[in-house]
Amino acid sequence: MAELPEVTHPKKLAFLAAYAIRGTIVSAAKDANIVPKTHYNWLRQEPEAEAYKLAFEAAKAQLGPMLEDEAVRRAMDGVDEPIYQQGVKVGTKRRYSDVLLIFLLKGIYPDKYRERMGIQQENLAALYGDPLEQRNGHGGRRQQVAAGLAQGGNGRSA
Repeated sequence: MAELPEVTHPKKLAFLAAYAIRGTIVSAAKDANIVPKTHYNWLRQEPEAEAYKLAFEAAKAQLGPMLEDEAVRRAMDGVDEPIYQQGVKVGTKRRYSDVLLIFLLKGIYPDKYRERMGIQQENLAALYGDPLEQRNGHGGRRQQVAAGLAQGGNGRSA
């Protein structure tokens, strides 16, 4: 595979450097003195589009650890928020982000902190009967529930 050309255009370099620090297209475009649409045009413009896409992905990768560090700081160390009385600042209160802490925990321990919305297999068997029996045309519990509902009941056996 041929080696891709490096990004050398000064405006592209300025945008990529700003994006790696700021993390938004709009603010990076403002810092590079371009309109945001220019960045999207560069992503599509041949022949340099592939090199620019790779450079943009590298800038995103550089931004990731910075964002993660900030999330940890806000979750663990908190942020001082000003307290005002009658329009005058009288102090600060440290606020911590429980939401960021939850996301960090889910990222570090996904098995422990994942959403558990599924139904356990043994609960399904108790509710609907044996799935093999149902596949063989013997309906099982599912047909009993449907029949009970059709008769105006709650679908549960007495």
